[in-house]
Amino acid sequence: MCGRLSQYRGIYDFVAALNIPNALINYAGDQPLELYDVAPSAQLALLHQEGQFLRADRVRWGWRPRWAMERAAPIKARVDRVAHSPFFRAI
Repeated sequence: MCGRLSQYRGIYDFVAALNIPNALINYAGDQPLELYDVAPSAQLALLHQEGQFLRADRVRWGWRPRWAMERAAPIKARVDRVAHSPFFRAI
């Protein structure tokens, strides 16, 4: 997981790049996102497959298991620790 990312286009731009017309269930909104420095815990748009459709939702960026809510959220996931860390076991 990377610490920050950019997501500045609208959800329809992402769907058009995938070349899947008329297959979108959109809960993320129609406006361009204009997010240039998204930090962990910010809201961004996510595309995922739901049957034969793509579904767009707004989600919180980042990962923290329920049992670790009292701990600080990680900013980066180190490749040498992800495979063995209980923090990432569920994913």
